[in-house]
Amino acid sequence: MEITVKLAGIPIQLFFLDVVVFAIAIMVALAGLVTGLLARKIWLMVEGELAASWRWVLPGFGIYVAASGLRVLSVFLGSHDVYPLVSRYISFVKTEELSRIFLVLQSASELVFLIFIVFGLVRQYRLFASLSLRE
Repeated sequence: MEITVKLAGIPIQLFFLDVVVFAIAIMVALAGLVTGLLARKIWLMVEGELAASWRWVLPGFGIYVAASGLRVLSVFLGSHDVYPLVSRYISFVKTEELSRIFLVLQSASELVFLIFIVFGLVRQYRLFASLSLRE
């Protein structure tokens, strides 16, 4: 099933699956934003060593939101019908190259997110392990 959308006078034909994937990518980006806001709220509630461990986790969620935004753009640029629309507004780079750049940046930012989360969780693990030894 195809869906035709007209943006800036350019008709774009999308398959239903493309629309669903785009919607899911937007929901994941919003969920990442909510999760980051919850992580910030937790960080503001704790102090000391536990707050220091959240210093690694908290920026990771910002990076994850950026990765999700790049994913949304990658899904959008996955349809060749949007190339004329993108070329109209971004003429200094080819749309195919822009799509590849977004894919690479999205993958790299997800890797950075995982690194931040792992460092934060290791720091929290060490903190809780030392607290359990004290008891």
